[in-house]
Amino acid sequence: MYLLKNSTVLLFLVLIVLSCGKEGAQSTKVNEGNTKIVKGELNVLTGSETELELVKGIIATSENDKLADYEVVGGGSKLGIKRFIDGEAKFVNSSVRMSSNDKAKLKENGRYGLMEIVFALDAVAVITNAKVGVDSLSIFQLKRIFQGEAINWKEFGGEDLPIKVYRRNEDSGTNQFFWGKVLQGSYGKNAKVVASNDKMLETIESTPGSVGYLGIGTIRDKQGKPSDKVWAVNIYIEGDNAKSPYSFFDVVTENYYLARPLYQYFMVEDKDQFKELIQFELSPEGQSYIKEQGFFPITEEYAAMNQFYLEKLTESK
Repeated sequence: MYLLKNSTVLLFLVLIVLSCGKEGAQSTKVNEGNTKIVKGELNVLTGSETELELVKGIIATSENDKLADYEVVGGGSKLGIKRFIDGEAKFVNSSVRMSSNDKAKLKENGRYGLMEIVFALDAVAVITNAKVGVDSLSIFQLKRIFQGEAINWKEFGGEDLPIKVYRRNEDSGTNQFFWGKVLQGSYGKNAKVVASNDKMLETIESTPGSVGYLGIGTIRDKQGKPSDKVWAVNIYIEGDNAKSPYSFFDVVTENYYLARPLYQYFMVEDKDQFKELIQFELSPEGQSYIKEQGFFPITEEYAAMNQFYLEKLTESK
């Protein structure tokens, strides 16, 4: 009995070693941020936390068997772009556009034929806990708040509550976008970091006096109804009218100051792998689904920009 038991354990350990050896010979695990991906795998879509659940839903809605094997992981746009440049990922979702410096690094790595698709529009919403009592804020006021210069909501006509600032992490494209459009400096020393849009919403809902920012789709349900536990602040530039992140017109015309396109990147050599996903996303059905999820469909301007890349998708090799 004792010998049988130990023989079984030994066989189990041998199988584990053989399995690990096989995996190590075939792939390299990447362990950065809060996700793991297999280096160079074509079916892994990595990057933006804002786009994470949206892209998962698009794939499920498509009912396309070829897309069913895709794995969508987050970690943030900045991390996703790094993985893409280094060849660790073949497809990246990004809530910010790749910089000219990033594109130059691709070419330095011998990678040419970048495909850039805008598949949805988003509004970064500045949200407060519902009990704060502030309807609108200017960009200058937001900068003071997030840099820690303003400490109480009564300064802006709100309740007598201390301001508690929450921000996204450094790998976040939303953080990068907000920094470039609003902050352009250092966050206040008391600003606390959260890892995702969902965590941001949960934190602001439950924390009196809190303020943060996230993609608009996170706070709206399938009927477009926002959470009643937070307030999405109307934003204005001094001398102009305040704009709401819920306003279809102001977002698609980019009159809302924090409106932005959502991007996807891959190389033309991999077009056959991703062609059907892109075609579905940009179809009337795909764009309708995007709108249902609280985001915004692309405009004719972005559709025209996409056309250059769509033609490449259907070119014969």
